[in-house]
Amino acid sequence: MEKLNEILNKFTSTDLGNYGILPAAKSDEFINLTIDRSALLKAATIQRVQDRAGEYYSFELSEGVLRAAQTEGTTWPPQGSYDTGAFIIDRRFQYSCVKVVTALSMTWEMINWALPGPEFENFLVEQWQAKLKDSLERVAILGDTTSQDNELKIDDGWLKQLLTSTGNYGAHIIDWQNGEITPELWHTMRLELVRDPLARKLCKSLYWFCSPTVPAQYEAYLASRQDALGAAALMSAAEIRPNGIPFFNAPACVPYMPEVEETGVGLKTNIVLGDPKNFWLFIHRDFRLMREHVPLADLWRWIGYAYVDFVVPIPRAFVVAKNVVVIPA
Repeated sequence: MEKLNEILNKFTSTDLGNYGILPAAKSDEFINLTIDRSALLKAATIQRVQDRAGEYYSFELSEGVLRAAQTEGTTWPPQGSYDTGAFIIDRRFQYSCVKVVTALSMTWEMINWALPGPEFENFLVEQWQAKLKDSLERVAILGDTTSQDNELKIDDGWLKQLLTSTGNYGAHIIDWQNGEITPELWHTMRLELVRDPLARKLCKSLYWFCSPTVPAQYEAYLASRQDALGAAALMSAAEIRPNGIPFFNAPACVPYMPEVEETGVGLKTNIVLGDPKNFWLFIHRDFRLMREHVPLADLWRWIGYAYVDFVVPIPRAFVVAKNVVVIPA
């Protein structure tokens, strides 16, 4: 059995140095291991950055790159014309990482008696990373700097950014006005997206982002139909793909999508249509891991500091249905 000090040394400054800052390769490894646990984060765009804040740019050519050629012996474009053909569209967005801390404390008795040897290492790494993944997912979806929740107020999450976006690049918002989930809802959302040329271009892989209650209820709706699709849904023999688009990470879906009970109405939620790659997570490479011994409390404490920011660069690439009743009152 490994000695306590040998186990603890694996999580000390032996590999850290520089005030606990992990080397770039180690930092990327820890980040990758954490993100790989999350279907949502793994599907998003992850940007590892060296600066705490900055700007990102995307460029593309405008539509309509063809013109009629000039007459032989003349210059193009014609004198007095400012039409020079295609031009570069410059889209830029900002990120600003917020400082977050994660900590874990374990008593001497727990380390020596409850989780000795390799079991201790497994608990520290596996369980801690699993909980860190859950917290990152929760803030990614529900984050709101005005929240009273100590975790959610860290940063504005993707859903709030979509619902509050405005202007030419704002998200497509559909108020379902406390209506229930029907085929019309899926059709309305999909039609809204495919009619937008920019959204079509940015969405390579479409998914429905919703709570696990949504496909369960829609499956029940289909099962009530007196046809082959209803029979297949009743036996769970068919994958539910409204309008040919799959639910993201079904059957677990996105467990942190909000569900709110409203008196006289029922259980309400939001449904998002889009490509997960258009959700961005910025993580600063200076991820720090440290530990300390607290003699008066007879425990060891592990502390990690990081800088993160959740960004939706172009909300217009998403369609959001709000005030959707999942389970009527």
